Amino acid sequence: MRSWFPVMGERWVFHVDVEEIRREETKIFVRYQPVYMQQRGAVRELDERIFKGVFSPESGPGQHPLTGSRWAIFVEVVAVDRRAMVVGYRHINSTGEPITETRQMSVHVFRASFRRELSGDDQPPAKDPSWEKDRHEWQAAQRPPVRGELYVLDVTIDSVREADGKRLVKYVPQETQQYAAPRELEEKVFIGLFEPVDGAVEGINPGDEWLMMVQVTDYDDEDLAVWYRAVSSAGGRKGGIKQLSDFIFLANFKPEK
Repeated sequence: MRSWFPVMGERWVFHVDVEEIRREETKIFVRYQPVYMQQRGAVRELDERIFKGVFSPESGPGQHPLTGSRWAIFVEVVAVDRRAMVVGYRHINSTGEPITETRQMSVHVFRASFRRELSGDDQPPAKDPSWEKDRHEWQAAQRPPVRGELYVLDVTIDSVREADGKRLVKYVPQETQQYAAPRELEEKVFIGLFEPVDGAVEGINPGDEWLMMVQVTDYDDEDLAVWYRAVSSAGGRKGGIKQLSDFIFLANFKPEK
């Protein structure tokens, strides 16, 4: 039986699929998608040197990421503070050897990023009573989303580029706790979801601050799910209703002040 909370000594993993390798002047960039995201979002991208510093090939001795290959970040849990709802962890290589010092991350961001490494016939303990108790302990420590409430994702523009006749916007979430890769969306998709923090602007420029605002349409504390819709600051709807588990939702959005 496994706890809903990470447990000291456990190994957790973050798998990604490499979607594209691109070159820009003297640099090589790796574009990738997390494997277990509930909804496909913006593509993430890292300089190849940085990518290889945190990711390892899932199998084989691959020295360079290739399109279609799967890579992973492996971490070992070294501490869990239930009062502060914080996980202490360190990066390890595929053989379990530590390769970084201990870092910290909130429980909901950790669980939104990593999956417990299972082996053999292990199964996720979704119906285990102790798992449910742990999970509700975390839930009680959060401010639960409420129908009608607004949440925001604040981002800073990293760069804008053109490729294959499209304009692509690369941005970085402002509330990211540690080492998150910039994300990239086609400009027309980005504008359909985000709006400038300071109102009307001429174009999208590096250093500008934009935000995505969403409204909670429903929250189910038994299904552990949040339903939400992107909206404008004026209250207009943007697209259809989407769903995320509550800890993934809270890892991305913060309540509007």
